[in-house]
Amino acid sequence: MEIREERRGTSLVMTLAETRLDHVIATDFREHVLRRAAAEGAVEVVIDLATVQFMDSSGLGALVGIRKRLGWGTRIVLAGLRSPVHRVFQLARMTEVFTFHTSAEAAAGIAGMATYRAPGAQST
Repeated sequence: MEIREERRGTSLVMTLAETRLDHVIATDFREHVLRRAAAEGAVEVVIDLATVQFMDSSGLGALVGIRKRLGWGTRIVLAGLRSPVHRVFQLARMTEVFTFHTSAEAAAGIAGMATYRAPGAQST
């Protein structure tokens, strides 16, 4: 699993650089986002899913888990969702739970991101 990160003021921008957010990486993804958000003291977490072409219920569950664990005091923004991924949120009636932006740039004005790669993981 590969995640690029950038800190922008009180926002933490995390870009999942994978084509799938599914049962294979969902738990590791959730735990990484929660760990980094806590370590950074982020008031806002922007999760850029622009490269994600497929998301299953495990991926949705990971994002809902992030929402629950961070609480309503932390703003969660999902950015760059492709139509099939956004459709998962619509079918699950979760579009009111998250804030959506067309791109991470629109959400936080990105410039120069660092890369995180989970130990022993390969990018897909």
